[in-house]
Amino acid sequence: MAGDQWDHERTEWLRRFHRDRRAGLDGPVGEATWPVSVDGAVVGSVRLQRTAKAAVLETGIWLTRSARGREEPQVGDLGLNCWWAILGSNQ
Repeated sequence: MAGDQWDHERTEWLRRFHRDRRAGLDGPVGEATWPVSVDGAVVGSVRLQRTAKAAVLETGIWLTRSARGREEPQVGDLGLNCWWAILGSNQ
């Protein structure tokens, strides 16, 4: 979809994307996502995904334009705890 328009279809796609990843790294998608928030509002997400190589994980972050370059974005508490647990593991 072009531009910055978040219509119903695009919003539903994003919700499905994150719901599909709730099972985490061991789920069918092999990926997990967590929200990033500023002042209680979700402004993006971080993700962790298995790769074809054993013990190699891929990370990613997406932030809205308004959140980029700000110092205060926070990963949700559960996500941050899971993130560090996974990064500290040998998966």
